[in-house]
Amino acid sequence: MALFERYLIKCGQRAARIRLGIALTGALTGCLFSLFALAAQAQSEPSPATFRTLAISADVPEVFYDLRGKPVQVTAATSGLSMPNEVPAGGRVVFYRLQPAETSEGKPRRITVADVRLSGTGPFLLFMAERPDSPELTVQVVDDSWETHPAETIRLFNFSRRNVVVKIVIKDLVVELQTGQDRVLPYGKTGQFWFQAATQEPEGWVMRVSAPQVSPPQTRITAILFDQKPTPDRPLTRELDLVKFIDVVPTPPAP
Repeated sequence: MALFERYLIKCGQRAARIRLGIALTGALTGCLFSLFALAAQAQSEPSPATFRTLAISADVPEVFYDLRGKPVQVTAATSGLSMPNEVPAGGRVVFYRLQPAETSEGKPRRITVADVRLSGTGPFLLFMAERPDSPELTVQVVDDSWETHPAETIRLFNFSRRNVVVKIVIKDLVVELQTGQDRVLPYGKTGQFWFQAATQEPEGWVMRVSAPQVSPPQTRITAILFDQKPTPDRPLTRELDLVKFIDVVPTPPAP
């Protein structure tokens, strides 16, 4: 009888271990399925839209916006595009500057300088400029998606106060850009092309830029034309400055 009871006890212990193993296996499988589901969800969710900034005429310093409740400083310079900044949920971006507090114990005051809405998946370009008669900024929003500005094309912006004629020699493309206009022109897979720009003056069209431009494969070019700033050596300059940026075609996400 005792032998039989010991046999039953061992059987019960063995069954309990089997049930525990099954439970652990089920829990582990559930965790793995949850991890796979989270990974699949993360891959299916689109990346947040981004924007880059560029200052027109003069640098735009000390500008902020809020992202998930925290201030983010935005750099807008004339010398180059900023790093990508994430667009807040909903697409509204309120830019502000901080003014000293009215009292020694108070907090800095926030002064709104621009309020823009970025609709769509982006990315976007934001051209910023100070206003001489207002604390607010002038902000021009541009769709910088690869559908709008595809690979092996140059997108030209004319921020000169004069009309500009642009020629891409290898394609024999000639376009006129009025102040504030932009155009997208193809340059193909040549590796480089000759770029020329002339301004409209009272005496006629005057060549201002004439130089080769490198165009690596699987890239696109953004080019901005500015009026050159006067200097003590050249107070009456009428030349153009060309600022150029090259973007590489993004790698598609892994399946």
